[in-house]
Amino acid sequence: MIQMLLTSPAPQIRYLESCTMPVQVCNNLPCPIAVQEIVGYLRPPGSDSEEAVPCRVAMDSPIVQPSERSEAIVHIRADLALPPYTVPLDLRLRYQRYDAGHWLGLEGPYSFPGLDAIIVQARPRTGDQVFISFKDPEDDSHAKILQTHLDNVGIKGYRAKDDRKFGTHIWDEKIRDAIHQSRAVAVIWTPRTVRNPKGVMREIDLASEFNVPMMLTREVDTELPKGYDPDLEYAPLRPERLHLSLAEFAEGIYRRIGAP
Repeated sequence: MIQMLLTSPAPQIRYLESCTMPVQVCNNLPCPIAVQEIVGYLRPPGSDSEEAVPCRVAMDSPIVQPSERSEAIVHIRADLALPPYTVPLDLRLRYQRYDAGHWLGLEGPYSFPGLDAIIVQARPRTGDQVFISFKDPEDDSHAKILQTHLDNVGIKGYRAKDDRKFGTHIWDEKIRDAIHQSRAVAVIWTPRTVRNPKGVMREIDLASEFNVPMMLTREVDTELPKGYDPDLEYAPLRPERLHLSLAEFAEGIYRRIGAP
């Protein structure tokens, strides 16, 4: 029987930070083994394989004698696609046994799921605001996910529908002021936007008027907004990997506006 054990308490790290964790491969078999591959995944509870975040694993001594242990190091990064608080680590191991003077065929992968790996915490507030432009209500769920990712890196994701100012003019006061006060405008561009782009295009025009940087995530195979410079880089939005796509977009925004 082979076991894999974490040898230190789960570290607490902030989003986008990295750390290492030691794990031990315990050989309880009556023969030596040669570890050929260890793969690690941080897997949010209830997620599928598309949402798992891979981790690099390094091992200096792959040969483990009977009743002995050998240490491997898991390199972990707190990706924005991960949920806050404790995130489990899944490890998969493939190895060969040494028997009767020969190394036998590759065995595995054997899974060791649910090890408590890291405790993820939000980054400190930066004081920055990013205006989220999207087709409402069709893409409201997209905007909420992006807002959560921005919040986890300390940036306020502003959605106009959350900022209720009854009796004020929506465009001339609320939206105009919010864009003017923002470090960037993050545009979520989908086929629903293309069918009726008026509101989003108006917000893009306001960003241009105030010289506020506009950053775009575009659903794959959707035409670009009218007048958008095709040489400007944008973030691909893949519906089948929605959380990961919007997490990558949020990190790009964080890096672009120069957050500490």
